[in-house]
Amino acid sequence: MSIDRKDEELILKLFQQNFQLLILLYPEKVSTLTELSTAVNQELGNLSKTVTKLAEAGLLRTEMEKGPRGKRKKIQLSNLSIKMINSVNDIIKKELGKVSYVNPQLLDEYFKLLDSGDEEIRKVGAVRLYRETTKYVFPDKRYIIKLKEYIFNSKYSDAKELLQTLINLARNSDESGRDVLDQYYRDPLMKEFHGITGKSKKEEARRSLILDALSEILPNIQCFEVLVDSYVTLIKVGSDYRTHVRGLLKTKFPDKDDDLKITLTRLMQESSPETRKVIMSELDQL
Repeated sequence: MSIDRKDEELILKLFQQNFQLLILLYPEKVSTLTELSTAVNQELGNLSKTVTKLAEAGLLRTEMEKGPRGKRKKIQLSNLSIKMINSVNDIIKKELGKVSYVNPQLLDEYFKLLDSGDEEIRKVGAVRLYRETTKYVFPDKRYIIKLKEYIFNSKYSDAKELLQTLINLARNSDESGRDVLDQYYRDPLMKEFHGITGKSKKEEARRSLILDALSEILPNIQCFEVLVDSYVTLIKVGSDYRTHVRGLLKTKFPDKDDDLKITLTRLMQESSPETRKVIMSELDQL
């Protein structure tokens, strides 16, 4: 669908004026007028008009659903909004540009905590690494290699903060930093991801974190293939974690909805009636 100049100017104006509202729904949160009214401290009537304008401009998707007290409007971002917010995030990252590093002496102390025989002390070490890397990255690859030893050690499999630390590093690193992470983590992450076959909450949570890490590290083409493969597998087994993978796909690949619809439509032909219901629900979200 082509957008003429006037429509483009209107969309940009609405996007700028309502960015605070739109960001609350990023990337795929579904909300109601009442919830949004509370979040942005805006009267329901005025907010309803704003939501209507945003939907007409293609920035929001709305749908009526039956609730306990009658029908209510479900609101979520359109693919256009997701793409625009992604672009804003990319610009901010590029402008901020410079990578900042965790103090190496501090890192040494945190890794010493991980070597403790006390499980609570090890947990503190994992949490501190995670929190330090929300803003900073490791100063050299020695620490990247060292982190790998803990992530893939069964003794630390419950320490989700270690995988979250890796995700932080990938998000905060520049291109050369991500290349290093790719070099050391791609193969072991892929191996463990495909090796997790159980359906327990613990296993699915671990698989989900590994998928987050892969989605930050892998090149786009391979990342898309891995995410789609995981999405289809989770649909087949009826796992609720499929919504998480769908969110990653929509955030990272907002232009790939048609490809996903084709994949799911083909899957429907070979699926059980129960799985078809799940597929229909997923198609409605794309």
